[in-house]
Amino acid sequence: MTSESAGVETGVARYAAEVKPPEPFHLFRAELTEVVRTYVEDPYVVLVSWAPGRPLRTVRRTSDDAALRVE
Repeated sequence: MTSESAGVETGVARYAAEVKPPEPFHLFRAELTEVVRTYVEDPYVVLVSWAPGRPLRTVRRTSDDAALRVE
């Protein structure tokens, strides 16, 4: 067992003891390459995206926009 996996198992045990989730209880790890949040802010549809090593990017668009508004 590596020190990283031992640390993860300790963290999972601590979390399970505190929260007491129903059994069977499974955790997973996700390696994210991009996260996008989409929501409506009238009159815009707003997309906020993030990727590792890149700054947060916000795009606002209305239904009649010919081009995207990138902030």
